[in-house]
Amino acid sequence: MNVADYIYCPPLVLNASDKPVYAMPPSNWMAYYVKKDISPEKQDAVFRILDWGNSERGFTAMQVGLLGDHYSAYDINNRVVTRTADQIEAFRKVSSGNFAFANAYRDLPAIQGGSTPENTAKWQAETKIADAATVKCYFGFTKMLDQIGVQFPDINSDLSSLEVRYITGEIPYETLDAYIKNTYAPAVAPISAEFAAYMVKNPARYVNR
Repeated sequence: MNVADYIYCPPLVLNASDKPVYAMPPSNWMAYYVKKDISPEKQDAVFRILDWGNSERGFTAMQVGLLGDHYSAYDINNRVVTRTADQIEAFRKVSSGNFAFANAYRDLPAIQGGSTPENTAKWQAETKIADAATVKCYFGFTKMLDQIGVQFPDINSDLSSLEVRYITGEIPYETLDAYIKNTYAPAVAPISAEFAAYMVKNPARYVNR
């Protein structure tokens, strides 16, 4: 793949006058699975490992692996990792993008760039431009949204398929919009109402609006 053929862009918008928006979920994206009715000892154990996952050592271990086994060098200040092809393959066998407890450390992701200095410079320059043009929307995760996929698996998968087909130009926006209004929205209305009530008490925070 030739990275010169690609450019990092802000999210798409329906109207040219709109400002792109990044959805910024909490760093500890799995923390909301902690049950409130477990024993204090178990709660303490959970929060201690979450604290470790948010430390520099824990963040590095979960995001880029173990020194020597999965990378040769890691510059956490510039978020640049040096790896061989064998180290990359070894890391893929023990981790993934969903493995780490923390998505960011001191407001930055684990890696900001590519596998070469040139790719890294290109990435960082383009993401800086995209970030400056984008609104950040910070919000809390809620377990209630998971129920949509559990209770309505077919409707949920059909919506995902229609979204992809709209983006690729296979269907017009009107088809997607009609499905959302006539099928998806009525089915998930109770969950949507619960979510809306939660968001009233826990409103999203916007930055660079």
